[in-house]
Parts: sequence; C-alpha cells; structure tokens
Amino acid sequence: MKRCLVLASSFLLAALTFGQDHRDLSGLPAIFVKSIRVHRTSRYSGERTVMFKKGADRLTHDEYVLKDGRKTRIEFPDGSDYKGQIIVENEKQRMHYFPDRNEIEVEPRRDRDSNHFRFRPGDAERPKITAIVKSGGTIAGFATQLVIVSDSNGNAVQQNWIEPKSGVVLRRVLFDKVGTQTGSFEFTRINFTPRFEPGDFAIDRKGAAIITPDIQANRAAKKLGLSTVKLMPGTGYQLENARIIHPDNREVLIRSYISDTGRFSLSQTKGQIDPARLQKLAKGRLSTYSWKQGGESFALIGNLTQDQLQQLARSFGDG
Repeated sequence: MKRCLVLASSFLLAALTFGQDHRDLSGLPAIFVKSIRVHRTSRYSGERTVMFKKGADRLTHDEYVLKDGRKTRIEFPDGSDYKGQIIVENEKQRMHYFPDRNEIEVEPRRDRDSNHFRFRPGDAERPKITAIVKSGGTIAGFATQLVIVSDSNGNAVQQNWIEPKSGVVLRRVLFDKVGTQTGSFEFTRINFTPRFEPGDFAIDRKGAAIITPDIQANRAAKKLGLSTVKLMPGTGYQLENARIIHPDNREVLIRSYISDTGRFSLSQTKGQIDPARLQKLAKGRLSTYSWKQGGESFALIGNLTQDQLQQLARSFGDG
C-alpha cells in the first residue's frame, strides 16, 4: 500500500513553524499565531484533498477527517487506493489499520506541531521566518485570510488559508527551496460543531496483528538483507518508526527514535555513507556520527552532541 502518502497528510496538516520554539512567536501576525495555538484544541469533522510530491510525480487522494483536540481519525472514500484503512491518533499513540493484512501498526504519539528535529540546547541560530497576511477568499464555504510564510531571504516556504474565527487552516501549500510546490491539502467541506462517538478515536479489531516499530524495523531489515539491530534499554529513547528510502537509487533503512528531550535517526545500508554529505544534510544544526560494522554502514543524526551520538552508537546490539 502507498503508506507514505497517507503519512504525508498528517505532516502537511501540522507543519506550522519549522522547528521554532512555540514560546517565541513575537513578530508573527496574530492570525498565524492563533492557528498555531489552536492546533492542539480545535474540533471539527470534514473532507479534504491531499497532494504530495513523490519523486517526479504528484499524487493526490481524498480523506475524511475527525479532530477533537489532539485526537484525530482519518478514513478514505470508496474507490480510494486506501479504502478500508483507518488512522487514529490519541494522546499516547498512533494506530494505522491495514485491512488487506489485518494488521494494526502502532507507533508512539508524535508531536507533529514542530519540525522533526529541534535544535540543540545553546544553538544561537534558529530559522527566521516572516509572514504577511492577505485576503484568502472562500475555502469550503468559509472566508479566509491568507498567510504567506517566507524565510529570511523572502522565499515563500508555505501558504496558509486560515478561517479567522476558529483559527483552523483550511488550505496549506508547502514549497521547497527553489519554490516548487511539494505538498498541499485543502478542505472541501468542514463542520466546526461535530458530534463524536466514544469509539471514534480508537481501533479495536479482534484478531488483527499488532505491528510494533520493532517489528516494522525487522521486516524492513530482512527485506533489504540487512542485520537486525536494536537499541538496548536504558537510553531513554524509543523507536518511533522504520522506513526504507532510496537516495541515489540506493536502499537505506531509516529508524527514528524519540525521547522527552530529543530525537535522532539511524541509517543502515550495505552501501557507503559519505560523512561529508551527512554533515551537509545536518546543515550545522544537527550532529552526526557514522561507522561500519559487518560489511554494513551506519549513521546517526540528531539534535544531540556528537559525543552523545557516539555513546548511543555503542548502545545498539543484535535485534
């Protein structure tokens, strides 16, 4: 199943402030600040169309969404590639039901209100953004204000059409560094006074297999012919998810780990990992550490010091 597109909808919905500390919102338009602050408390039901750029293609799907504060539920219409799949997030975890496999993938709850990597304590530079407000016209029957968010050089990084009374973003468009549209969502219908039932934000499917992030990681490693590795207990980090990516036509297994204080990712491949390229990806904001073992290459990247990453590297053992 095209799982990456389904995950994309959650990212697009919550991509708000590019890793900025939410406590530092000075200088931003009031309507944009409101949209950030209500993200954890807003309530609605509706239908939206999601677009996500994958390689050379732009793929689109429709979805039904329920939101009650930090709880969400996503379903898909008849005829969709994802028909029958259900995604639920509550305060503690994310559950994704796949009917064709009769499996429920369960992952720790992600704090999607921020970028995947926060900055290390003591970093002097944080991304500086500016935002201007214009009339946004009507989206899903509601008048909106358009907030255009740009980097310090004036390059647009996202556009948000916000319903002023609720502060909910009804349409969002994301751009890459050269102004190419990489993703978007737009509500075609939304109800700000929804009625929810007790079971709306739960998945209870007797007989379905529960697939943890460790199982996901081991499956992916087996698929790529890689060794299975596991972070030993006591580090304070837990595996969030595992996925296979294909940079430069290579196969790389990425495991993402989270804790209350930070996060990092582990890359594993049979090919070579270029330390210089890794440093370039980190852009001076993240630390990296790489090594080779048993004919495989490993790399850690995260918002920790290099010494901390090196210590974490010693905490990986056979899975």
